[in-house]
Amino acid sequence: MSKVSILTVTALALLLSACGQDAPVPADPGAEAEAVPAPPTEIPANTEVPVQRVESVMITRPDDHPNAVVIMVAGSVTSDGWTEARLVPAATEPSATMRSFQFVATSPEHADAAAQPRPIEARVEFDPFPEGVETIRFVSATNELMAIVGY
Repeated sequence: MSKVSILTVTALALLLSACGQDAPVPADPGAEAEAVPAPPTEIPANTEVPVQRVESVMITRPDDHPNAVVIMVAGSVTSDGWTEARLVPAATEPSATMRSFQFVATSPEHADAAAQPRPIEARVEFDPFPEGVETIRFVSATNELMAIVGY
């Protein structure tokens, strides 16, 4: 086989091997640019706002109070210094079998520009816990978790 034939066969093989592969598509100048999230706004000092994220939920029933429910929620805030973490009941419920809470805390006196996320927890006890409630929803600034109440 001649050198020209080998080069032609090699070039053809490379060309065919690229068929069906996704090539980068140039951006359409008329298309909308992908949304870039806005930088977080500064939270005024000593303001109650939703925590950044709810991470876990634990629901227990004390042995000595069978109608009671203890709820412990863990999450994260954007920096040190957050206080008074608590669960605030929602004004309206999506159904009679669900209760919703917003996980909130009070912002620190001074913001830290180089802040790192920090853990935060809240605990609440209901005695008696409302009958018929099967699910509890916990909402933060960026996510929500749901938990089933065991009987």
